[in-house]
Amino acid sequence: MRVIVTPLHLTTHLTEMVPLCWALRAAGHEVLVVGAPDLAGVSRAAGLNIATVGEPVNMIESGAPYMPRELFPAEALGRRDTEAGRELWRQCAAAFAPEAGQLVDAYLALSASWRPDLVITDSMSLLGWAFGAAAGVPAVLYHCGVAPLLGPFEEQAQLLLEPLRKRLGLPRLPAAAAVLDPCPPSLQAEDAPPGHRVRYVPYNQAGVLPDWALHRDGAPLVCVSFGSILAWSGPRPLRAALDAVAALDGVEVVVTLSAANRELLGAVPEHFRLVEALPLNLFLERCDLIVHHGGTGTGLTAAALGVPQVVLPQWGNGFDFGRRLTEAGAGRSVTDRAGQDDTDALAGVLRTVLHDPAFRGSALRLRAEIEALPSPAATVTLLEELARGTARC
Repeated sequence: MRVIVTPLHLTTHLTEMVPLCWALRAAGHEVLVVGAPDLAGVSRAAGLNIATVGEPVNMIESGAPYMPRELFPAEALGRRDTEAGRELWRQCAAAFAPEAGQLVDAYLALSASWRPDLVITDSMSLLGWAFGAAAGVPAVLYHCGVAPLLGPFEEQAQLLLEPLRKRLGLPRLPAAAAVLDPCPPSLQAEDAPPGHRVRYVPYNQAGVLPDWALHRDGAPLVCVSFGSILAWSGPRPLRAALDAVAALDGVEVVVTLSAANRELLGAVPEHFRLVEALPLNLFLERCDLIVHHGGTGTGLTAAALGVPQVVLPQWGNGFDFGRRLTEAGAGRSVTDRAGQDDTDALAGVLRTVLHDPAFRGSALRLRAEIEALPSPAATVTLLEELARGTARC
């Protein structure tokens, strides 16, 4: 079987799909990642072939000038039942729609030459919606984490893609033969399109296990990780988290960040350990708490490893992730700027989640829920049946 995989043009979305790609390769199938040149390095590092289409995108850097710092946290995104929230989700759809019309023909030309038997596309990629529906083979949508895609996002996307749908002669977008969902039921948004559950396997790229991760002195270990969101939000959310963590007594602290974000950060306490390019799944299981921005790659990695979390959501589906995590009892979410900027109050939230064993218990139950789901390897059979036209979805 020959499979084309099309992520959204964010490296974190590709890394979430890598374990499924590995499972397909291990079963003897050919896999070709198709995407922007930005994904080439991550794809090759994961041992996956890639065909690049179009120009470099770098969605984080290119979007930074359009993301005013006062927007963060974008609290309205946590409320899709308000007009402000609906408008922000419409804007998200509007940001993704243009490339669908610009690149779908190039994707289809590549597909006609490579001749896949199946297409797997990121469910947030409107380009993927169009390509998957027009490729002439079964198309599978893959939820990269929490997927609050119904309501205003999909309504606006359908409206903006209507001219393209007509040009391609398609009855509807997307036209999925199946949906794969690696987000456990306890954390998935209630209105996410239903799908076949698949176990989330943490992959945050590869790294070298540091000695400090092997030798703990007994003090609680707190991880702070804010991913690439700082290019949009600026350092304020991370600074707020670090100030609150600094107010905790008797803890070790590890902060993951890029070299660029290190320059933004300024001074930090001497006992904070700053690490660059170190995969979370390499050391996070040894942590007692993680504080992060609600990115579902970060959050699902913590959930899969049974680590309690405090979420300071800034954008997108981070608000849904934080809300569902709180409901599951595996952590807390502080959604408003006032709460995130109140160092004393935030430190109190951290102490509660760190020291109350109920949060660890809920986090371990969440881990068990994830481990009980079908593995990526078990999911390959479904994909094989879809390619043969025998699956009933």
